[in-house]
Amino acid sequence: MIFVNDHGNVFDELRFETPMLAVCALKRNGFFRLSEDPGGIKILSAPEGTFHWGPPVYEGTGVYSSGEYWKKAPETRLTLIGAEGPSV
Repeated sequence: MIFVNDHGNVFDELRFETPMLAVCALKRNGFFRLSEDPGGIKILSAPEGTFHWGPPVYEGTGVYSSGEYWKKAPETRLTLIGAEGPSV
């Protein structure tokens, strides 16, 4: 997934194993489709044209890919219950 500012500059990138994981991560971090916010669509618009890599927001790091401003999914644990009881 790429992050684009309102000038069409790509300023960060994150990779996910599946599109569904990307969508879940976006929602967990407060992103939503512009079409889902009737008030927002009046003041915002999707960038158009050709996107190009711009300078990083913070030198040397991506604003989201650095992890500083990105909520990761909680770790999950698989518990198997067998004849000897639970194990991890």
